[in-house]
Amino acid sequence: LSPGKSSTVNKLELSREDRKETLCISLACYLRADMAKNPGNYNALKSRWPKRHRLDLNVTKQDGTNKTMPLNPPTVCTPDGFVDLGPFIEQGENTIKISQNGDLSAYVFCLHVHDPTLAQIQRLNQSLDANMEWELWCKSVSRPL
Repeated sequence: LSPGKSSTVNKLELSREDRKETLCISLACYLRADMAKNPGNYNALKSRWPKRHRLDLNVTKQDGTNKTMPLNPPTVCTPDGFVDLGPFIEQGENTIKISQNGDLSAYVFCLHVHDPTLAQIQRLNQSLDANMEWELWCKSVSRPL
């Protein structure tokens, strides 16, 4: 990814082939009991977000801008149940804070750096296709008669 641009913008500028080479940063939440049953095999687990107690994610970028979102449950999740942090971070120093109000000791939060999942690639491709159609339409209606 090129410095100074958000990962979302960079994904839009990459070719379909190059997008398969990118990495995603996602936050997941697992039940501690599920992790104990599957030690070392976290890919088999379903991300489960608490529904009780206040839980917030705050991400501060290197330029000082920040974004806060609720995580009980998250308002935006990938089809895999992860919170994609890509739209909230930039290359460089980022600070991630999770604030809770209540006992969440039954949960474990994991930060995953991973290849894009099939669902993430499909969603991105749909968005890029829609953008391309819009650009083609704009060119067609703005050309001289």
